[in-house]
Amino acid sequence: MTQGAETNRSAQAADKKNPSGPTTSKGARRALIVEDEPAIARLQTSFLAKLGIAADSVGSGEDAVRFLERQPVDLVISDIRLAGRINGLQLYDWVRDSKPELARKFLFISGDMMGLEADSPLDSVRRLQKPFTFEEYRQAVTETLAR
Repeated sequence: MTQGAETNRSAQAADKKNPSGPTTSKGARRALIVEDEPAIARLQTSFLAKLGIAADSVGSGEDAVRFLERQPVDLVISDIRLAGRINGLQLYDWVRDSKPELARKFLFISGDMMGLEADSPLDSVRRLQKPFTFEEYRQAVTETLAR
């Protein structure tokens, strides 16, 4: 068997184990974490690494917009309440308007889900309440990437 065929089979096996995408460095998924609490951002980076997803983190909505204007990502994970002028809800609005293909790949993680009224356009955005377990986080990320 050639090395290329071996690598392809390994990637296919990884895809079956990890429905959120391949875990090889060449084809790894990339997420942007938007979180103003450094400890929570580090925890999420660690969880994503366990899922084979590379992650970058920023601490504000403004930094997230600047990042997304320059870098492609497969997933945005954002707190709702953020320091600065752009909160998580406003960031989602910007993503929906500027990068509509990414709007389905947006996940809110927050200790405060106030502002997410029922029957709003944000109703379709996946949410995860803090505190969360690794399994809850894994499920939310996997479901969001599958959209």
